[in-house]
Amino acid sequence: MKAKVVFVVTGYGEKVNGGVEQHCKMLAERLVTDYDVEVLSTCVQNYVKGENEIPAGDEWINGVLVWRNLFIRSYIVFMYVSPNGSGNLERYFIN
Repeated sequence: MKAKVVFVVTGYGEKVNGGVEQHCKMLAERLVTDYDVEVLSTCVQNYVKGENEIPAGDEWINGVLVWRNLFIRSYIVFMYVSPNGSGNLERYFIN
């Protein structure tokens, strides 16, 4: 079983612009051979406009599981919990 790495970034995908977003994508896709890589993101494609342009939901991009939530406020908080210490993580959005 591979160790899990999770990134949190405003946008993720081929058409998402921004230096941090592109750096995250390059790093995440390089780690997939050795880790289970997931990205928690919003539906924002252009961080300057800040509009939901990408559909919400889960998507695999080049071996990376991307979880997108609609951008509603100036912040989005994700929380992972492992019920009963099982090691299986469950995802919760806190709005």
